[in-house]
Amino acid sequence: MCSNASPLSPTLGTGFSSGGTFSAGAGLSINPSNGQINVAASTPGTYTVTYNITSSGCQLAGSSTATISINNSITPVTGFSYTSPVCSNASPLSPTLGTGFSSGGTFSAGTGLSINPSTGQINVAASTPGTYTVTYNVPASGCQIAGTGTATISINNTITPVTGFSYTGPVCSNASPISPTLGTGFSSGGTFSAEAGLSINPSNGQFNVAASTPGTYTVTYNIPASGCQIAGSGTAGIIITASPGAPIANDVTKCGPGIFTLEANSNGSINWYADAGLTNLLHVGAVYQPALDSSTSFYLQAELNGCTSDSVLVWATVADNPTKPNLGPDQLLCPGDKVTLSAGNYAQYNWSNGSGAASIEVSDAGIYIVEVGNRFGCLASDTVQISIASNCDDIYFPGAFSPNGDGLNDHFKPLGNIAFVSNYELIVYNRFGEVVFRSVDPNSGWDGFFKNKQNAQSNYVYMASYRFRAGAIRYRKGNLVLIR
Repeated sequence: MCSNASPLSPTLGTGFSSGGTFSAGAGLSINPSNGQINVAASTPGTYTVTYNITSSGCQLAGSSTATISINNSITPVTGFSYTSPVCSNASPLSPTLGTGFSSGGTFSAGTGLSINPSTGQINVAASTPGTYTVTYNVPASGCQIAGTGTATISINNTITPVTGFSYTGPVCSNASPISPTLGTGFSSGGTFSAEAGLSINPSNGQFNVAASTPGTYTVTYNIPASGCQIAGSGTAGIIITASPGAPIANDVTKCGPGIFTLEANSNGSINWYADAGLTNLLHVGAVYQPALDSSTSFYLQAELNGCTSDSVLVWATVADNPTKPNLGPDQLLCPGDKVTLSAGNYAQYNWSNGSGAASIEVSDAGIYIVEVGNRFGCLASDTVQISIASNCDDIYFPGAFSPNGDGLNDHFKPLGNIAFVSNYELIVYNRFGEVVFRSVDPNSGWDGFFKNKQNAQSNYVYMASYRFRAGAIRYRKGNLVLIR
């Protein structure tokens, strides 16, 4: 008998003699008149119930006994739980049962959860993602009372990662670092990798183009499983095209305006531009021959397979020619004389006698040439002839002349070594004191005309001053007869 049973009356033998008294040991709540036991008020245990009846009339006294056991009522253990949440691709999940869990019950849950009613095991893959309450019901059995337990389980959807990405390409080997274009909802946390030769950041997929070897690569993005997200991978191709080297060219300097020949080398075609922004294309080719009046800069860029190099700056400098040197007029020297020929102030000198000085001293007859240059190497030259006179006597003035056009003595002028004369002046006066002729050129004489008229035959006076062989000023005067 369970301790939670209803009051229990004895089953009496046939012809049971009433009038006696029921009794039992302490702990058993019994009605002495009818032997009914108040089970709920009794202490669980095993008791001997005695029925005593006294003698009465012809009836003898008598007694009998019966044994009754009251067992404790059992409350079932129905506590259980699940690992939660779980992903919809998880393996079948069994409950974790409480200590002393009472078996024999039934597990149940709402629609959508595939559960084994006997074991409570959940077929996760066959269940619809969601949150469920699982109930365990155990019925009363023997002294065990009925019981119920519940547990919650959440099944989350399995997530397939987004691993799609791409690169803009092909790219040139001198391009800036390139980052991938990620698909919408791209799943982070993975790693980018590629074959040897591609310098790639494993975290963000950016690759350093300049540090990579030109070629074709496949970039792979791998993301591990995490939580309800399964592992995934994606790939993208990228082509790095070799860029041409920057053109190699030298600045060119030309003396004075003209056609320049500019040359450049590269492993691609060469474009010549007028501006640093490379918008004004002037020429395509390794050689460019522009006609220039002033110094001009050009910007060169090589192009190969759609890739361009860095630009380089080239100058075409129109250098000024040096001022022509002036060695003076040809000179006549007397034997033993020396003269200094000075070219002026220049960056370089090259005399025909091999000297590189600014001036030279000469005493020999000959043609002397000097070639001078400025800082650009532009050249100019001058020539002077030095002669040695055989007669170094002073000049003289004739006493008469006959300007009749016969080619003999038609002009009055000095005779002799005129080449040695400098600082010359000649004045001729008529008898009235009028100046009829004046000249500072010893080679220019008086033709007998005055005021555009031929002078009549008459006497005249001349006065002359000059230096001879660069000496002191000499003065001459005398009478002159114009003969008709």
